[in-house]
Parts: sequence; C-alpha cells; structure tokens
Amino acid sequence: MKHALWLVLLTLAAFLIDMNLSISGFRTDLVTLVVYRYALTSTPARGMLFGSVLGAAEDALSGMMIGPALLGKGLVGFASPFLSRGFFRWTPVLGFLGPFALTIVGGLAEYASLSIFEDIKGGFVPGIALLIAQGALNGFIGILLRPEKDEF
Repeated sequence: MKHALWLVLLTLAAFLIDMNLSISGFRTDLVTLVVYRYALTSTPARGMLFGSVLGAAEDALSGMMIGPALLGKGLVGFASPFLSRGFFRWTPVLGFLGPFALTIVGGLAEYASLSIFEDIKGGFVPGIALLIAQGALNGFIGILLRPEKDEF
C-alpha cells in the first residue's frame, strides 16, 4: 500500500512537472522515467500495462489523439524489465543508458505515430534534438534508480 501511494504521488508530480516546466525551451519527459522505474522491478506485461495507462492519461491530458504516448510508454514499460535481469549487470553506466535509450525509443514511436496520423509542426531534426535532450535528462536521473531486486 505504501509503494502504491508513493507511485501515485510520483506519477502526479511527473505529470505536473511535464506540463508546467520547460528547461531551455524543451519539455521534460519525466513520465517515461516513472514508467521505467516501475517496470524495472516488475514483469514485462505489468510494465507495459502501467506504461500504457500512463500514456493514455498523457494523451488524454494533451488534448490530441489518443494513442501515441500510449504506444511509446507501453514500449518503455515492456522493454525496461529486460535491463534488470539476464546478463546485464546494473552499473551507473547502464543506469544512464537505459532511461536515455528508452526515452528516445519511446519518443520515436510517439513521433512516428503522430507523423502518420496527425499534422506535426516542426521537422524531424528538431524532434530528434528534443528527444536527445529529454533522454539525457532522464539518463542523469536514471543513474540514481537502482533496481530493488539485486539478483546479480
């Protein structure tokens, strides 16, 4: 129960920060970091479900079509559990690369689905620059997110 309360508070804080904070002209993507953190210690199916729910909420709050963030966050939730098990041993480098790469992959999925179904303002290069900046911010915060189950 205590973990669920912290998860809800962290998710609400991430949504509020993402909607209201812009650092040097780019929007943060801390919701992806919340999905990554939850999925690190769960199964791929639970991570994907959690990411999809948060993505659907993000799409609903954005006022655009429902689906792009659902796809991106679901993809992050599905892929994150594989980073904390298998032959990957957690190190601070993996703590940076995991959120960095998954933020970019999730953002590319969102961008691709928006470019297919909606009219996007701006080009591909500014979108990639934005994803790299969001990924770098999430990567630096991700160094602090060590998996709870240290089965290495």
